[in-house]
This record gives sequence, C-alpha cells and structure tokens, in this order.
Amino acid sequence: MATSAFDIFDGEEHDVGKGDDYRTSSVLSALRYAPIFPLSLLAFVIYQGATLKPFLTFTDRTPWIWELTGMCYMIKVAHDQRETVKDWYWAHSLLATAVAAFGGGFLAPLVVAHCPVPLVEETYFWMVVAAWYLTHNWNVSSYFLGATVSAPLGRVVFSIFFSIFKTNQIVGGCELAAQALFNEELVPNSRYFNTPWAAPLLCGFLSGCGGGLVLHSEKGLGGGQWAIRASFLAPVLYYSLTRKWEYEPLEAKMIVCVVRIVAEVLTEPRDKIFGFLTAVAYKATGVRRTPAIVVPIKKANPEAEA
Repeated sequence: MATSAFDIFDGEEHDVGKGDDYRTSSVLSALRYAPIFPLSLLAFVIYQGATLKPFLTFTDRTPWIWELTGMCYMIKVAHDQRETVKDWYWAHSLLATAVAAFGGGFLAPLVVAHCPVPLVEETYFWMVVAAWYLTHNWNVSSYFLGATVSAPLGRVVFSIFFSIFKTNQIVGGCELAAQALFNEELVPNSRYFNTPWAAPLLCGFLSGCGGGLVLHSEKGLGGGQWAIRASFLAPVLYYSLTRKWEYEPLEAKMIVCVVRIVAEVLTEPRDKIFGFLTAVAYKATGVRRTPAIVVPIKKANPEAEA
C-alpha cells in the first residue's frame, strides 16, 4: 500500500493513495503547490485590471472577476462545511453546502415576497454544485483546495473573496426589503417611522446567516458565534451609514466590506474586542447571556423507602 500523505489542511494523516502510487504522488504534488495558488488568484485580479472600489463592492465589470469572486466564495463555504458533511449521503451533503452558501438568499427575499436570489441568478446554483464536487469527490482537487484554503496566505485571500460576497448578500437583503416597502400598496407607510428599519435589518441579518440558522437551528442564536454577530452588525452599520449619515450606498458597502475583511483575517484581536464589548453590553442591559441550566431532580419513591 502507498504511504500516507500528511494532510496539512486538517493536521491528520490520510491514506490518500489507496494502493495507487501515481495518485499518491499527484496528491503530494497538489499539497506542495497549494500555497502558491492564492498568489495566482491575486495576480489574475490585478492582471485583469480590477479596481479597488468595484472589486470590493462586487460591481466590477472586468471579465471573469465576478465569476472568480463567486466561485472562491463557494469554495470557502464548501471547505468550511467539509468536516461536518464528510460522512453524509451525497444529496444531504450537497444540500447542506448549498444552504450554508446561500440559505439567506432564500429566506430574506421570501420575507418580503420576492423570488430567492439563487433562482434568479442561476449561476450561483451551479457554482455551489461545482465547489461541492471539487471539495468532496475529486481526490487531487479535494486535497489541493483543502490545503489552499487552510494555508495562511490562502486563508487571507479566500477570506477577502468571502467577505466581498457575504457583504453583497447582506447589503442586497437590506436594499431589497427597503425597496419592497417603498412599493408596498397594502400599508403605504408606517405611522411613526418614515424610514423603515425593522424589515431591512431583518432581511440583512437573514441574508448574512440564514443558512447557518437553518443548519444549526438546535444551537440557536449563540452570541459567541462570529457569523451571527457579523450578520447583525453589518446591516446595522450599512443602514446607519446610508440612511442616518447619508453615505453613498457603494461607499457604505465598501466600508462594511473592509471591516468584514479585517475581522475575518484578524480573528484573535476580533474575538478579544467583541468579547469585551459584548460583556459590557450584557452587563449594562441585564439581558441573559447564556441559557438557564435546568437540573432535573428525581423524586424519591415513598413506597420504595417503606
């Protein structure tokens, strides 16, 4: 049997050869060159002439930049779900990956009676199918992508693409809800709120973490989960910038994206800062931070004691 290759993206040894020396050498080569791949992605973006603001706001019309950003986002999501779904039936695994990628893209539009985004832009659907297949079902590609996304440089590069796409989802949810309320005929406007806040913030929140809520509903809205915090803070920041401080929407969108990129890359400082801020917020408001623990007490049986 061929020797095992050290899988650098999860730190465990796996028998990748299954007796096939050629395939083993291919996997080892993939692992060796995987850290270089993120550099080629950045080089391609620069070579295509993408500019900063359109790139970060997902509005760049440079050839293949839109496709590259969407595909890298799907690959990052598929990689993040890899360990969770690796032993599942293929259809269940694919569905879970798709829900994680754009579950919010289904929920948020439905809240305001619109067609889900992945059905309007069908390219997203096929992107997530391709990313799922490459991540789970093609040996060399699976190891290569796993090593690429987990390498230090790869984590940074794919976090950039992830943040761009995720910010676009959240901002899209906010604006979709605002536009839906503007065109509403049943109740034309609120009695007290000329600028709607609840629906845009809700749809922005669902766009950011709707898939995670569906997949991990048993965990609830855990305050310690960064995805939940980011999905709450991003629409609040964007909507405040555009409605309260009258920033131009693309400027506000770029600010949110940059903040998200920094938070995704600098995870340790992020967790310390938000850990402190949330602790202060919980103490100041007095709301419950953790669920109450109920310890069942077994009642004594009087007949048995007698």
